[in-house]
Amino acid sequence: KGKGTHKSAVVRFFFSFFFLLWSKHVLVHWIYTSSAVTFTFSLHVPILLYFLYSCRFF
Repeated sequence: KGKGTHKSAVVRFFFSFFFLLWSKHVLVHWIYTSSAVTFTFSLHVPILLYFLYSCRFF
């Protein structure tokens, strides 16, 4: 179980890093135009959901 906890910590680190990049990306688009935000969210939400779903198998 020691390996599993280490792996989950690595996943948590990568998830927080990914989320920071994603939120920054969304924020930059939101500054330019609101329609870009809608596009960004519609593009990234399925990817984010798939990422969360795949994280359950770690």
